[in-house]
Amino acid sequence: MTAIGEYALADCLTNQLTIPASVVDVYDNAFCNMCYLRKITFADDDDPLFLGITNETPEGGIFSGCTTLMEIYIGRDLTYNTKSFLPLSGGDFSPATSLMRATFGDKVKTIPALLFANCTKLQDVTIGSHVTTIEEEAFLNCTSLQNVKTATGLVAIKERAFASCRQLRSISLPMSLKEIGKHAFSDSGLETFSIPTAIQTLGSGVLADMKKLKTLTIVDGDYPLTIANDALEGPFNGDTSLSEIYIGRNITYDENGFLPLSAGVNPPSETLTKVTIGDDVTSIPYALFRDCVNLTTVTFGTSLKDIGESAFENCESLGSINFPLPVHVIQPNTFKNCYNLKSVQLPRAIEELSDWAFTNCYQLVTLVIPRTIRNISCYAFAGSGLKRLTIADGQGSCLMGNDPGTESGMFCYVSNLEYFYMGKNLTFTNGISPFLASECPIRQILVGPEVTRIEPGMFCGGADNAQNISLGSGLQSIGKNNFSGCKLL
Repeated sequence: MTAIGEYALADCLTNQLTIPASVVDVYDNAFCNMCYLRKITFADDDDPLFLGITNETPEGGIFSGCTTLMEIYIGRDLTYNTKSFLPLSGGDFSPATSLMRATFGDKVKTIPALLFANCTKLQDVTIGSHVTTIEEEAFLNCTSLQNVKTATGLVAIKERAFASCRQLRSISLPMSLKEIGKHAFSDSGLETFSIPTAIQTLGSGVLADMKKLKTLTIVDGDYPLTIANDALEGPFNGDTSLSEIYIGRNITYDENGFLPLSAGVNPPSETLTKVTIGDDVTSIPYALFRDCVNLTTVTFGTSLKDIGESAFENCESLGSINFPLPVHVIQPNTFKNCYNLKSVQLPRAIEELSDWAFTNCYQLVTLVIPRTIRNISCYAFAGSGLKRLTIADGQGSCLMGNDPGTESGMFCYVSNLEYFYMGKNLTFTNGISPFLASECPIRQILVGPEVTRIEPGMFCGGADNAQNISLGSGLQSIGKNNFSGCKLL
């Protein structure tokens, strides 16, 4: 037998049906009104089976009236015209409202588009070991789907494949997976989600409207994950509960008007509280966590070297930062407006603090800058709550930035500094010292043993309230106009 014609088994009372491997064509309405049919088996075979060969009925109807079908086994690839045919939900009184379990055999390579669309009672799906592709909307609106066992060789999940599967709490994606289509899991019930190593591009809206998603893992890998650019819709657009992210590899994206965690409506920047950076990550891109207002905990991996500009800007709940050793530069605006940042452990190899790096960090009271520092840019601490600043003992010199346009030094907007330890030679340009135009109420100045020279005017205007000044044993010269206004000394 090679074909089953129209209405061939219509109204038959059997409750189980097996379609042999020899059948290659099944016509419309072949199983119409088999109202007692509970299980159907499509036998294993290497050749595909074509369903709905006449395509005369809009949206098909091969199982029309099979209202008690609960289980299906598919042992071979199924093909049909998706423009006019829905094998399990087409026609009147389809099994879309009764089917509960589906199993794919090891001969199946592709789950076709719309195969289980609108099967609202489907709960369990087991996918065979040789399935490589799940086509568009294959499980669209399977609102009862809870368990999906995926194949180890799965390569692609196409657009909206699991969209609106609201009972789906978790899914294990194999490391072989290379593609996740747009909105593939949008509006699903997933609480945890892992992006495998083989995926190199994440499309917009992939995890959109996943209101129950709490934990996202980007699995460790050597190749970066590129996030597609869509200024209006980020990949996580509409997430309202994502609280934790693990990033195991570098992330790249177009920085022009696009931020993956804060783009779109109700992005995860509003709910994210914890971030862990894996040991394979070497860089954090521009503004990745900007506006994550509830982020409280960040753990860096041991290989991190570069933190992009504005990476944690406006993370107003962030309380502490402990940098890994390889970080040499804190870029502009990195921690700007982190109002509750209290503790910062700078890396021992730090060389530069850029403009506005810790601006408006009101709770940052004490900071120790390691001896390796070479450049502290203008306004690095503007608006901060610094009371005690230590530049550790070290040889060489550090350039203190200034603003030539306003003739303001780097401490111009630091109004609480009371204690300053100068452990290495400090220099400045344009005749604008770090304390020029500042209002620092410095009461204690200590100069370490490695300092050989205090530049002319270094403390001019910044030491007027000093009561105690301690000069190190290595000091050879003190430039003019340094402590001339120290009336309380």
